[in-house]
Amino acid sequence: MSSQKDVPQWTSIRIDLIVVLLFILLQASHGATGSLFLSHQLNSSLSSSSLTNSLPLDQKVAPTLPSNTVDETELATEATTSPTSTESSTIVKTRTTAKSEDDDVESSWGKYDYGQLVQVPLNHSTGNGSFSEFEWRVPDLLDMISEETIFVRSPPFHISKPGYRVQFLLILNNTYTDGNSYLGLFFRLMTSEYDTTLEWPYQLRTTLTMFDLKNVESSFKHTITPNVDPCRLRSVFLRPSQQDDWTPMPDGCGNRRVVPLQKLFTEPDRYMRNGTLVVRGLFQLDDKGSTHKVASIHMRYNNLVTKHVWRINNFTTAFEKAFSNGSVNVLQSEPFYTHQGGYLVKLFMTLLPKDRAFAISLALMQGDYDRYLQWPFPYSLEVSIVDHSPEYWRKDYTILLSPSSADCTSSPFFQPSNYLDFCFTTVQSFHLLNLTHYRFIENGSLDIQLTTKFNHFSGRKQASLGLHQGSLVSEFTWMLPNIRYKLGRFDYMGRTLKTFTSPEFYTNGQGYLMQVSLRLNSTSPGKGYIGLELALIEGEYDSLLQWPFNQTFQLMLINQQHEYANNEGLINYNRTEIISFAREDDMMVTIKPSELKSHECTIANFVKPLERNQPCGKKRLIDFSRINRSDDPIKFGNMLIKARIFL
Repeated sequence: MSSQKDVPQWTSIRIDLIVVLLFILLQASHGATGSLFLSHQLNSSLSSSSLTNSLPLDQKVAPTLPSNTVDETELATEATTSPTSTESSTIVKTRTTAKSEDDDVESSWGKYDYGQLVQVPLNHSTGNGSFSEFEWRVPDLLDMISEETIFVRSPPFHISKPGYRVQFLLILNNTYTDGNSYLGLFFRLMTSEYDTTLEWPYQLRTTLTMFDLKNVESSFKHTITPNVDPCRLRSVFLRPSQQDDWTPMPDGCGNRRVVPLQKLFTEPDRYMRNGTLVVRGLFQLDDKGSTHKVASIHMRYNNLVTKHVWRINNFTTAFEKAFSNGSVNVLQSEPFYTHQGGYLVKLFMTLLPKDRAFAISLALMQGDYDRYLQWPFPYSLEVSIVDHSPEYWRKDYTILLSPSSADCTSSPFFQPSNYLDFCFTTVQSFHLLNLTHYRFIENGSLDIQLTTKFNHFSGRKQASLGLHQGSLVSEFTWMLPNIRYKLGRFDYMGRTLKTFTSPEFYTNGQGYLMQVSLRLNSTSPGKGYIGLELALIEGEYDSLLQWPFNQTFQLMLINQQHEYANNEGLINYNRTEIISFAREDDMMVTIKPSELKSHECTIANFVKPLERNQPCGKKRLIDFSRINRSDDPIKFGNMLIKARIFL
């Protein structure tokens, strides 16, 4: 006879299950009360942690709350992810302390889901078409600034249903280049359940507003058109990921210089009510704005050119207003592309009422195609004030601009960064626009035309091959015109450094890509040095070449006075032949990459370039005073520079 302990364990479990089943059948006849009791008993026998841990991360559930309690976090989530009634404002209250992944850690680095979010009723909003507007109320702003909080984030919300999920951002204690700290206002995209059905990238025109409570017309407004806004280059309008949602350094689009922080402390009643800042975001649901315009293509005298005309409406009124106020005013065009898939350019006109004059300038901006283009900008430009006279009498006022010889130096023509580098093309008296035989101003408007000359689709040239003292060499000669004028203008403007660059050139058919630069280095008024340098540039044959670059090269200023003295009365247009007779002693520098101890270069100048290496040469080749000597290197106002590479 078996004892009880001899009964297998599975038999005991089976008996228990039979009892449970019989109990269920018994309770079924007495209604649902018993079922609820049994469910409660079964749930208490299971481990809740093991259940939630077995689910995927996006399916884990929160414990159910009693019907007479409210989870504020759940309420906030529901209210901000659903469209709010258009008949009345809905206020969303959320936690007001910093939240990190570790609940025991609080930091002043940022405030998450902070403040109150209100959807503005449509009949109180302004604008045309379909739109939605949200207001964010940020309490205790001055306290957060004093605590050196960096980021403050609003509760996330959907601008429509279905629609994009966004979040407002405030950046505090943001020190700018002028040494002052500013309040920055941004918005950013966040993930939502509708992302798979939405159009990407985000393209809706968005306006951010911070109110001036004393003068509403002076409120800060920043309109963002995603298709043309510089933010698009940082990919902030692409579909977000969950990693983007929780990054400690959120990236959005907006303005870093909304108001100086000092003003918030000195004039708190102007921007805050009872210590609460109010900002708004207006989202145009059916307005994607426009894209950058593209210059039109023309044939002119068998040359391919593109033209773009910037019309300055009410120019006369704007100038007279600036003159009456006595303040400098800057007018600016919309950015445009020089051609399809080309360079992004912006024109400026600076009104100078004190001198009754104006200046025209241009700047290259970051464009969508920069990584595919040739840098520095290689093409010649024409900036024209358009004459509206009949075609047979028309004569535009035109300024020619070549990147390698521009008075504004070569830096504005390098690949642009976030900060604009201007090239001033001309400064003219306002009287120019009122000359008798011209019609520059028509109906109070002025037209400025930019012409890009594509004489050659590639500005890159090829050096010539020859023999020098029994060695095979590659020689490239560069003529720099009007050097006396450039030198005098450089000294007059009080600059200390100015650089001119040659066209880019290959040493041979499948050789190294290079560029020569001439430096003007001023030490004091009227005194300074001229230097020559050579830079390696990323070329299409780099994978075939030996690196680091190890060929000896020479840079020299050609003494044209010496040549013509030995060839008196001889007119010879073959500059290569003329140059071969040059005296090259005191105006030449020889660089051997394998022996860099005595030169201002390092091995980094000769490694395989990524875009462009730093130039190498001699920054103080000759003194400015040498220009005025009888044997100076200038002839007919032009300077000849030669680069010789020993192959």
